[in-house]
Amino acid sequence: MPPVDPMPSQTVLALASSALGKVDLWGRRGVTMLSIDETEAMAVLLAAMGLIATEPGKPAPAHFFNPHLSEV
Repeated sequence: MPPVDPMPSQTVLALASSALGKVDLWGRRGVTMLSIDETEAMAVLLAAMGLIATEPGKPAPAHFFNPHLSEV
């Protein structure tokens, strides 16, 4: 699979904000209205904020945030 071009930070913020707006307005129904790009942007933003990913089938980490990234 070819490499994916990184999403510009302004695009990540705009898409994540749009996604959050849908969920904020429509709740769980809003989640079903998210585009793939909005969902990806939310995940990218959470990772950039230091949230540690839990692999499927694995237990949750003892700490959810990487202290070195979340302080940035």
